[in-house]
Amino acid sequence: MRCQDASELLSQQMDCPLDESEQHELDTHLAECESCQHEAALMRQADTIYAHAKFAQPPPDFANKVMERIRQRKLRRSLLRGGLMICGISLLIVLGLGLLTLAFSPLLRSSAQYPSLAYIINVLNGLVSIFHTFDYAIRLTFTATAKSGFPFIMIGYLFLAIFLIVVWARVLLVPKSGLSQVSENRQE
Repeated sequence: MRCQDASELLSQQMDCPLDESEQHELDTHLAECESCQHEAALMRQADTIYAHAKFAQPPPDFANKVMERIRQRKLRRSLLRGGLMICGISLLIVLGLGLLTLAFSPLLRSSAQYPSLAYIINVLNGLVSIFHTFDYAIRLTFTATAKSGFPFIMIGYLFLAIFLIVVWARVLLVPKSGLSQVSENRQE
């Protein structure tokens, strides 16, 4: 028997009794091997130490606290999923409305005589442009990150993408001077 096999049997012996043939092989090996005798003595010593040890008892409300944390985690996950779903649906609605305004833009341009309708059309077009810019920025960031291999470059690209989105949003959502002139002419 090898020492490694004897060590495994010693460990196994701590958990449950060995069968007769394994016990005989282990005893024969221990009679000849001083190293394994020393290991067996250390294992018996550790076993006696742990045999008298008392198990720590959890606080009385431990199970309730754990279950409450699990419930809170599930609640946060469901709220996050719901929020993401609302954001996704909102983006789809904005995109759909933007596509509708682009499809009917010749018809809607003739209704530019109504400033509030023209403003709504411009806002929808701006939101669609922001969505496209945001999509492009995300794709650009991930493509650049995949090719760079450095995490700090990814952070820089993310900040750049966020900055560009904010700039585009500001440029697209600020009323154009032509629209304000139309509304001034209508008021006169």
